[in-house]
Amino acid sequence: MKLLLLTDIPPAQGFTAGLVMKRLCSFVPPEWLACYAVISPGLGLTLDPEFSWLPIHYANKPSERISRRLGRQAGTLFSLARDAYNTRVILPRVLRDATEFGRKVGAEAIWCPVQGPFMIRLARRLAKQLQVPLLAQVYDPPDWWLISNNIDRFSQRRIFAEYQALLRESKRIAAASWAMAEAYQNQYNTPAIPLIPSLDRRLVQPPQPAPSQDAPFTLALAGQIYATEEFEALLAALDSVAWQVAGRSIRFQVLSRQLHISANRPRRIEFLGWYEQAAGIRQLSQASALYCPYRFDPQHEPEARLSFPSKLTTYLVTGRPIFFHGPRYASPALFLEKYAAAELCYTLEPADILQRIETLIRDPAQGAQLARNAARAFEENLTLEIYHQQFAAFLGVPQADLVPVDLENPVAGSTA
Repeated sequence: MKLLLLTDIPPAQGFTAGLVMKRLCSFVPPEWLACYAVISPGLGLTLDPEFSWLPIHYANKPSERISRRLGRQAGTLFSLARDAYNTRVILPRVLRDATEFGRKVGAEAIWCPVQGPFMIRLARRLAKQLQVPLLAQVYDPPDWWLISNNIDRFSQRRIFAEYQALLRESKRIAAASWAMAEAYQNQYNTPAIPLIPSLDRRLVQPPQPAPSQDAPFTLALAGQIYATEEFEALLAALDSVAWQVAGRSIRFQVLSRQLHISANRPRRIEFLGWYEQAAGIRQLSQASALYCPYRFDPQHEPEARLSFPSKLTTYLVTGRPIFFHGPRYASPALFLEKYAAAELCYTLEPADILQRIETLIRDPAQGAQLARNAARAFEENLTLEIYHQQFAAFLGVPQADLVPVDLENPVAGSTA
């Protein structure tokens, strides 16, 4: 097989998607793989040195984001104009270049993580030009991307129609969750395999003793904070009790590249910066509980139902109880509920948030049981061996044909 990876994030350090690509590409025999990378200028992304052997060709990805400062009317007009320009002018140019590269390397299939309008459109057209199967990998439904990038509603409809056509035309789909795999296979009649970023089981930490009752109760969060409304609701609830719950002072730690926050009162928040994965897991294992917020906003319901946060895989191996804060219908909520692997809060109400924290404080034995259940959930679903097996199914090749999982030199990751 000659596999053309069509992506806007090739194997790279410092980017969650780049680390996912690094792991998956390590499973592919080198003689199978070539890459056409469509990268946003100024992203500061470079190919990981471990993949210096990879035949790769670069193209510039056009800007697709619309500034909120333009206002509704001007923003809509600018969005329409930009989408038309990207589709009618830039897309044909990049398509010609990608087609030439695909033919040069003898591509027999295209593997594409589809993110954003340009990659959705390019993937469909390139598969037709090369007359090869398309293997579509989905991290999130496009809804969240279209909303967060302020795309006008007319362009949204066209882009979503392209996305649906891509899923129908694909040979197979790699889905971001079990719920997405089931939904997409039923909706688009395309085989869908759950392919969820996984970890080396040697990173699993044993359940840690509960911190001393005299020490602060530390909630920790790793990765980017997309669920800002939920996070702010947690902070507001803690503000209402001066960061004291059940006689314990509360402290909050954030492991991430950035943190945007303001406060007009005292808050006990520590920003620890970015951690490499193994070190991040060790740091998280020292916390009292790990906070996983997910969006309640109805605009983000498709994402909540169908996606799976990469931070949750990390949390499962820390030996600490998880505090999930999001809608009951969310994919991670259903997963955690199935295994009784987290303290679950399905509301933004301050009293309910504080009650869940108090339960974690007052019942450390239950917290330890949640951590044990989390480790079992990881072992049954999210080990590298399972990931390897699912990736082979997505590619449609025998698992034995892939490069075996390298447990001696695990691929580094982040805590995002």
